[in-house]
Amino acid sequence: MNNIFENAEEKIKMNWEVHRQAFGPILEPAFQENQEVRLKLCAALNYISRREVKKGYDILMEIKKFCIYNEDKAAWNYFMGLCFEFMGSKTEMVKWYEKANAYKHVFYLPYLKLAKCYHNDARFLNAEQNYNLAIECLENAEEDYKDDRVLGSAYANLTSCLTMMHRYKAAENTYRKAVKYPVGKGTAAIGAILYAAMGNKEETERFLKLTEKEIPPLYPHTKHMTEDILSHKHPHFCPVELNKQLFCEFWTWFLQNKDSIKAQETETLKTFTEKLKQIFTFLEREIRFRITREQGKYKIYFSDFFAMALNFGYKELIDSCPEDISREFDFGIER
Repeated sequence: MNNIFENAEEKIKMNWEVHRQAFGPILEPAFQENQEVRLKLCAALNYISRREVKKGYDILMEIKKFCIYNEDKAAWNYFMGLCFEFMGSKTEMVKWYEKANAYKHVFYLPYLKLAKCYHNDARFLNAEQNYNLAIECLENAEEDYKDDRVLGSAYANLTSCLTMMHRYKAAENTYRKAVKYPVGKGTAAIGAILYAAMGNKEETERFLKLTEKEIPPLYPHTKHMTEDILSHKHPHFCPVELNKQLFCEFWTWFLQNKDSIKAQETETLKTFTEKLKQIFTFLEREIRFRITREQGKYKIYFSDFFAMALNFGYKELIDSCPEDISREFDFGIER
């Protein structure tokens, strides 16, 4: 009988150790005063790792009431986010990872995952913040939790993020840090785009050759992009000529639909988006804007994604706004 209990205890320890190795910096400080909750948490993680997410989620909901300290709350929110990540719900995943990160834990992974999500959505300021937090965690991690390959990748992705924000000197310094670590083969393409944005043809060509050698399928896209940047044709890095007649058509439509724009009626906002797409035909992502009420007027903020063509274009569009509209509406541009 003793052997049965000893074997069970050993199995639990082995299970915990597996999860500790994966999630140590956020798992180890959690529920230290409640071993029963730790056992339940371990069971939840077993289910989640086997993609039996609903069972894991149900156990997490059971132990929610035992979250007392910030360390407990950070871990619980993170594992809730992990559930939704495995379910494929990006919106919920981001929400729970943001909640976990509010507790200032020292586990790099949720910061890095948020950074990549924000990066893909062109929310570069948020991405930069989270890349830096992930890097700080990795650089200060105990030896068991250091990962130079992940650190190199985080620096490389931060380089790309800074490049898209036109902060080239900071991007170059970050890139030099990245290549001190093991990095993925696509890192040379990041260097090529950075140096093209800086107007350095020689370095661009050097990194293009490295890209062609290391990862041939990535070469044509990178070459095309760098050629457009160097020849001042890429809309993210330079202004483009717009059809001003479309400005007039946009404002005529706007004036006719201003009341439903104020009410933010769904169909009107869809048309609003389509009208903007007709002007900014170069934009390869969805138009993003928000409408607020400020100081007695409606204000519409357009997101420019740090794209120079979009920023200049929005400024031209706003400058052409008729007085009949500007009496009731203000407009702004945000990143």
